[in-house]
Amino acid sequence: MFLEQLRIKNRYPRLLAVVGASARSAAFSAIRTGHKVVAADLFADADLTQHCPVTRISQYPEQLVDWLAATECDAWFYTGALENYPDLVDRLAQAKPLLGNRGEVLRRCRDPLVLQTVLGENDLYFPETRTSKTGLPRDGSWLCKTYRGSNGTGVWELCDADAQLQADVSKAYFQQRVEGRLMAVVYAIGPNWTATLGITAQLVGASSTASFQYSGSTALRQELESVVLQQLERLASVLAMNFQLRGLVGVDFLVADDRVWVLEINPRYTASVEIVERNYHVSAIDAHLAAFSETTYQATSRQELQRQMYGKAILYAKQDTLIDADFFAWAIEQSGLGMESTLADIPTAGSKILRGRPILTVFASTTRAGDNNSLQRRLAEVEARLYGGEER
Repeated sequence: MFLEQLRIKNRYPRLLAVVGASARSAAFSAIRTGHKVVAADLFADADLTQHCPVTRISQYPEQLVDWLAATECDAWFYTGALENYPDLVDRLAQAKPLLGNRGEVLRRCRDPLVLQTVLGENDLYFPETRTSKTGLPRDGSWLCKTYRGSNGTGVWELCDADAQLQADVSKAYFQQRVEGRLMAVVYAIGPNWTATLGITAQLVGASSTASFQYSGSTALRQELESVVLQQLERLASVLAMNFQLRGLVGVDFLVADDRVWVLEINPRYTASVEIVERNYHVSAIDAHLAAFSETTYQATSRQELQRQMYGKAILYAKQDTLIDADFFAWAIEQSGLGMESTLADIPTAGSKILRGRPILTVFASTTRAGDNNSLQRRLAEVEARLYGGEER
C-alpha cells in the first residue's frame, strides 16, 4: 500500500504521553489528530508548552522513569533517541502501556551486524560493516559509527589518529562509505500490513561542528525509479517479518545506481515525519495507533505529493547565542499547531544556546519539487533577526 493513508474507524481520543529528546513534533501530530497529550523532553520548548503540559527532563533519560510512573496517561510512545536505551524502554513499559517497540526488537534492528546479515539475505543493500579497523584505509573511505546517537550524531570519518582514538573510546563500528542521494522513508507497520507513508530528501551538515548531522527534510526532486520503489516496498516487508517492528518506522537510506543502501533503522516517530505529513496529507499518528489497535482500519485512496510542498531545516547556533525577548516574541508568533506555521521548537526568552547546538526549526513551502531556495531564504531571514543583521 504505497503512499496510502490509514484511518482508524471509530477512533476515540485518549491521553497520550510523548517522551524523547524532543517531543514537540510528535506531540503536535497527536494533538492535531484529536488526542490529549502530556510530554517530557530535554527542552520544554515554548511553543510546546502553549498546547500541552510538558516537563523538562534535566537528568535525561533516567528521570523519565519516575516522570512516567507519576504521570496520568492511557499509553505512551517515544521519539528519538530513546531507541538507544532498550533496557530503559522496557522499564518504562512496565509503568504504562507502550505504543512502540520493546527492548528486544530495538536491540536487533539497531545492530548493524544483524542488519548487514538480514538485509543481505533478502537481496537488499547495507554498507559493509566491521567491528575492527585493522587493515582499513585512513582516507575517509570508511566511517566510524557508534549507532548510539540519532540524526547523524556519532558518525565521523576514519581519517587520522584522532579519529581512530575516538573510535576506540566510543567502541565504534566501521562502515564503508557509500555516495548517493540521501533520503528517508517513513513506514507504518501493523500486525499483518505495511504502508509507506512518504519519502523525503535529507539535508545534512548545516552545523559546523558535525558534518554528518541531520539538518532538515524536503520534498524529493523527482519521482523515484520503479526499481527503487520496489526495493523500498520489499524492505518494509523484511522489517516487519524479520524484526517484528510495529508502528511508525523511519529508515535513512542512500540511492546509488538504482540501489537502495540502508543506513539506519529508526523505530519510532522520526524527524522527517512532520514533513511527510505536510507533503502527503497523511496522519502518521493515526497510522501508528492503528498498528497497536484492534480497531478496524482501512486504507483510503492513494495519496500523491501535494502541489504545495514543504521543507524544514534546523537552525544551528553559529556561536554561543542568547535568545532575547524581541526575537522570542517574533518567533513565537509564527509557531503553532497548524501546517501553516513557519517556526517551531522555540526556546524561551533568556535561553543560552551553545555554538553548534540546535536553536529552532524553520519551515518553508514551494510549488516546485526540489526547490530549496525558499527554505534557504527563510533560514537567512531568521538568522538575520537572531544575530542583528536586520532592522526589527
